[in-house]
Amino acid sequence: MIVKKVLLALIVATTAIFSIAYGVWSEYILATISIVCGIAWLLLEFYDRRFLNSIFFIIFTALAILGCFRSLSALILLVGFATGLAAWDLSGFLLRSSNLATVENKAAFEKKHLYKLSITIGAGFLLALLPVLITFHLSFVVVFVIALLAMVVMGRFFLYVYRQNEKNA
Repeated sequence: MIVKKVLLALIVATTAIFSIAYGVWSEYILATISIVCGIAWLLLEFYDRRFLNSIFFIIFTALAILGCFRSLSALILLVGFATGLAAWDLSGFLLRSSNLATVENKAAFEKKHLYKLSITIGAGFLLALLPVLITFHLSFVVVFVIALLAMVVMGRFFLYVYRQNEKNA
């Protein structure tokens, strides 16, 4: 069960990132909150109780947003958010896959999900990292046109993927 091991490692990493980041900046209350939430999430996942995984993800997302307001390192917060997002996804995956009657090759099924998740999280991380590393000024109109174009392209892409999945199913 490689997914559960990866999930537990991601929860530990998310907890460590946020608690160390807030501890270094002398925000001991927020560091304690991240440790308590991380330990609680870890224990619930260890005993296959996944009913609060979304709550823990929201708490760690709020800690990342609060860290941005407190001028913590954007790179550290981005890594913490990415590990928290991956942990939340894997927790949901385990919850959904536990309801399946039978999976013929469970190891291949899990590896396929881990592969897709790693590509998605990696691409999202790199896209989110760009504004941290590259700074230039654009007018609102240019940003709006780029965002509109990106939404149209992504909509077409998702429609294409959906149609391909329907053909293969």
